[in-house]
Amino acid sequence: MESMDLGRRYRSIFLAGSTFNLLSDDETTARALERIRAHLADGGSALVPLFIPQSAAVGELGRAREATNDTGATIRFTPVSEERDEGARLHTTVVRYERGDEMLERPWVLHWHTQEGFRALVQAAGLSVVTVLDADSRPATEDADVFVFWLTVPG
Repeated sequence: MESMDLGRRYRSIFLAGSTFNLLSDDETTARALERIRAHLADGGSALVPLFIPQSAAVGELGRAREATNDTGATIRFTPVSEERDEGARLHTTVVRYERGDEMLERPWVLHWHTQEGFRALVQAAGLSVVTVLDADSRPATEDADVFVFWLTVPG
């Protein structure tokens, strides 16, 4: 996303889910916002959903979730451990994926933004904030942990 070049501009851009939380740091986020700005037509809008990840509930780490796929194989997902760096706004959960005898562990790293911090990145990228909404499409409170930024090209 931070290096996309689609060769045209759009009236609207929507990011599914909290895609921006997967960008590893503010610098990468800033570059992605600049690319969104470059791809928006004059008067265009973008919706950017964000969330602040929460620590796992007591008893969740080590608890597997299972499903059966079309071939009858059991697929298992287990959060193994987590680490949180408040200063860097990083939340890392090591997750284990299992299918039959196959097993893979990998970190799932989420970088979160405060509304104030994200607003500054948006403005630096040459975009304007129309509003910030909560999960119910109402104006988000400053302490909301789930929110959507509605952005536009100024002018």
